[in-house]
Amino acid sequence: MAVIGRDDLAADPALADNAGRVARVAEIDEAIGLWAAQRTVDEVLAALDKAAVPAGPHLQRGRHCRRPALPGTRHAR
Repeated sequence: MAVIGRDDLAADPALADNAGRVARVAEIDEAIGLWAAQRTVDEVLAALDKAAVPAGPHLQRGRHCRRPALPGTRHAR
């Protein structure tokens, strides 16, 4: 949560385990969504990468075929 500027959530002992995070999933999702909405996908991924948070883009169906790594493979149809 520190990467999104929410040190209050990062330090909250109630969020230290999965049960606490599940109980407040709507709050966590809103905080992350507000942060991400102000950035491009590349900016979000760069910030998460710098903080060693595993992440990747969510691609819409068919969009992955237009990514540069795939043309010419059997996956690009």
